[in-house]
Amino acid sequence: MSVRLISFKSVFLGLLVLCSNVFFAQDAQTALFMDLAPQHTRLNVSSRPAAGYFGMPLLSNFRMELGNSMLDPSNWMLQASGASEASLNLNAVRESLSGRNDLSVNLQWDWLSAGGFSASRRSFWSVAVSEHIQSNLELPEDLLLLPFTGNSNTSEAGSGALDFSSLSFQFSHRREFAGTWQFQWNEKLSSGVRLAYLQGLSFAGTRDNTTQWAVNPDTYAWTVQGGFGLDVAGLPDADGEDSFEATDYLNAKGNRGVAADFALQFNPSDRWTGFVQVSNVGQLDWNTRAQNWNISDTTMVFSGVSVENVGSLDSWPTDSLEHLLESQVDDWENAFEIDTTRSGFTQRLAPKWSVGLSWEVLNTSHQRGTLGAWGRSNGTGFFDWRLSYNHKFNERLAVSLSRGVLQSRQGTWGLAVCMNAGPLAIFVASDHIGIAQSTRIVVDQSKGGVGIVQDAFVVPNQAHTMQIQAGLTWRFGWRNKKKAGSNTTGRLDDRSFIGSTRSPNAGHKGHPGAVPCSAPGSWKD
Repeated sequence: MSVRLISFKSVFLGLLVLCSNVFFAQDAQTALFMDLAPQHTRLNVSSRPAAGYFGMPLLSNFRMELGNSMLDPSNWMLQASGASEASLNLNAVRESLSGRNDLSVNLQWDWLSAGGFSASRRSFWSVAVSEHIQSNLELPEDLLLLPFTGNSNTSEAGSGALDFSSLSFQFSHRREFAGTWQFQWNEKLSSGVRLAYLQGLSFAGTRDNTTQWAVNPDTYAWTVQGGFGLDVAGLPDADGEDSFEATDYLNAKGNRGVAADFALQFNPSDRWTGFVQVSNVGQLDWNTRAQNWNISDTTMVFSGVSVENVGSLDSWPTDSLEHLLESQVDDWENAFEIDTTRSGFTQRLAPKWSVGLSWEVLNTSHQRGTLGAWGRSNGTGFFDWRLSYNHKFNERLAVSLSRGVLQSRQGTWGLAVCMNAGPLAIFVASDHIGIAQSTRIVVDQSKGGVGIVQDAFVVPNQAHTMQIQAGLTWRFGWRNKKKAGSNTTGRLDDRSFIGSTRSPNAGHKGHPGAVPCSAPGSWKD
């Protein structure tokens, strides 16, 4: 199949860019072992940043994540070198649509955040107020492959029914008030607990989908069976009869919940550190403006439209056909009757467990290098993993490079940078950068054979997901750290550096909060 890409270049190119460079919001995994950035503690609540901090309002932490496991148009096109025509690879299209097909958009930002050490430095406390917007759409494989298989799926899956049960949609918007406590028990063990109060603003999500579509191979009659449910909260009623102001939405009080993270970190030796964590444990009860729509499990058989039932040709199609179609619509509505209720419901969070291990391969008076491995069950049947190398040049600059897989997709790269400019700590990270392959597509703008105007574009093939995270914080004790760093000649972590993989009293005996007299101020924020 050959297609010529003309005239609508901007639309086509926009689709390619959107679908092959999609962003997928949780904290940037590449920065997990970067304790110079306070944002890393969310991925391991038992770790501690290098210094206390105050987050700049609205700027301290921003995360964006779009996900795409469905569309990969750059792999769908085949084009000979120098040719102005591209061929559609139907096999590649079908392969990309097989299995899970979802699109997601997630955003998160902190309104306020701050953290600091206790006087003994055995505890680190932090608080944050953040906004979370999450959405996900999943389409069934059988629905997307319908143009290839038709509505009789017997030859494809050994069954005459198309399975649409995986069709789902979910959107939620909540505000989170969280506090974290990290405690250093001794030189080898520390723990972390994060508790959050959740204030739900809006929710819409499907549930209990059992829909299937079968075709009788002898009569070609359709049989649609199954059920469907939809829950909505915090949004205006579908009938639109009640008043709904923006302040009502932003100050919704009836939707409440809790969430918690728990972690343990252990240091078996000076160079090795490991941790285990269970996160996202909790639920959110939706009671404000709750609405429920339910279609009970039922069956509808449609045998098609008979010309004999349409009526005379004199009245067709304006009268008889319209009447017939209205009758068919009534039959479908009666078969799949919608039951409406107003009752609250519970959204259970998807718990995730994670493990991490790091090895300190370099530690001098000015630099430190750490190799890290990290894996996580994301609560939806996938296991994410990432290998990274974190290099801290000094108290002002740290860089991390990682390689890993998200939701069992192609391996991708990640890059994170944290830089201290005086008291300001600037953090930027991007995960899952797909740069392994790319496709060059030429767009022909010529019309009617007059003139040849071509533009060439390179579209990455393996950029299904990407995470972007950035933040700006005010670092406490930066003057003391600068003074201490200029006077020390020891290893980076023994004097001027206190990181998530080192005990604050490493190399010092006695009380865990003991302060070395040779470096006054270096243990204060």
